Amino acid sequence: MYFAPFHTNALAAKSQGGTDPVYHYIFAYECPMNGGITSHHTSEIAFVFHNLTEPQLRLATGDGPQGYVLQDKVSTAWLNFAKTRNPSQPGLEWKTFMPTDRQHSGRPPILTPLSERSALLNSGPAIAGT
Repeated sequence: MYFAPFHTNALAAKSQGGTDPVYHYIFAYECPMNGGITSHHTSEIAFVFHNLTEPQLRLATGDGPQGYVLQDKVSTAWLNFAKTRNPSQPGLEWKTFMPTDRQHSGRPPILTPLSERSALLNSGPAIAGT
């Protein structure tokens, strides 16, 4: 997976400019609506706040068990980060961004219910919904 230099540079600046750990991820849920819509900026927000039961979101996300399992994992990651400054959870060790570790820095966790896609996109941990 390729990240534009500005993405990596921004993460590096953030990690070097403070004392708090820096984490990042990719949200890669493909909504089945209209033949499949890939994730976009803020797509994960409905998952973070457990809103997939809202009628419009049930339609958009397919109202399937994969989405609800992913919703629990995404929400848990955000809650853990808010409470402990670490999004890790059982089954997912979330490493901090380290600008000196080029291998990890380019491979954040991918949040997706599609384990096959996760395997293609990511050699690091994935939060899979299945």
